[in-house]
Amino acid sequence: MPERTSTKWARLLGETAAYVQDGVDWACDMGCKALKKVGDEKEDAHKEPANPYARTAVRAGRGMVRFLGEIGETYYRTYEKLKQKNR
Repeated sequence: MPERTSTKWARLLGETAAYVQDGVDWACDMGCKALKKVGDEKEDAHKEPANPYARTAVRAGRGMVRFLGEIGETYYRTYEKLKQKNR
């Protein structure tokens, strides 16, 4: 018995949504890793601002970026484990 057209469209749209979701997950995961990498970079004394307030702001910014990257990495690591567990 041939498959109904509406079933074909539903399957196509469902598969497309899954691929889009996977792409978004991948992009977010890569973004979180990039944030963490930027936060972990060694401070270069030549690049560091001379102004002590600006230097403090740069250091705080690096810490925040590193923190956000770690949150994202942990989220996606745990999310992948849960997806594997539920299959």
